[in-house]
Amino acid sequence: MVLFLGTLIATGPYGLWQFDPGKISAIKSFLGSEVALTTYLIMSLPLGVSVAVYAREHLPRTLGASAAVLSIVCQLFTFSRAGMFALLVEAIALAGLVRNRLIVIAVGIMLAISLLAVGVLLYIGDQSKLPFIPVKSKLTTYNLESRFIAWELGAQKVLEHPFF
Repeated sequence: MVLFLGTLIATGPYGLWQFDPGKISAIKSFLGSEVALTTYLIMSLPLGVSVAVYAREHLPRTLGASAAVLSIVCQLFTFSRAGMFALLVEAIALAGLVRNRLIVIAVGIMLAISLLAVGVLLYIGDQSKLPFIPVKSKLTTYNLESRFIAWELGAQKVLEHPFF
């Protein structure tokens, strides 16, 4: 367990070291792609949090908390929409499973800030003036509306299948 948390602690800072604010690109850390890094961080985060919450000794708690914080910060710098959504789902699951008042309040504040930030970014029409968004069309209302239209068309085509 300590070895696994140690690799998670090593992967996070190396990924953060790769981040260049002047040239926004996806970070990969030791892994082959940003998708692999996102998957590794999201799958490893519950282990770090569970060790930080439930360990009895100080060293494993510190290792777990360090790994969790580094994992979250590195995940935020991958600019992965699926990773952000997975972080929100994991936070809700954490609040539901642990049921510690402080954790529930922290998760509630984080969710409120996240939803407010997404609302502000969707409200702003021109994303090109925001230098911290790597691709101009990721958080526009046009992208969201076109996805709903595509999902609606897909659902209609599925219902046209002879088995339904």
